[in-house]
Amino acid sequence: MLETKTPPISANFDGLMARMAALNKLPWLSSFSMFLLFLTIETSPIFAKLISQKGAYNFKLEDEETAVKTWVQEQM
Repeated sequence: MLETKTPPISANFDGLMARMAALNKLPWLSSFSMFLLFLTIETSPIFAKLISQKGAYNFKLEDEETAVKTWVQEQM
């Protein structure tokens, strides 16, 4: 019978904890650079939306909201 031997996986040191330990072994500048890179990637869509001008979708949404507000006022 052919058996393959795999190294044992520690029950408490896999996944996120292993990644955090590996990140702590990096020099400070490399770790901080990676943090800034991920921060930039995660926040860039938000900033792009904030600085963009109103488009057709925004005007259409505003029209729909105004129509609903008008309908509610008429019902009262």
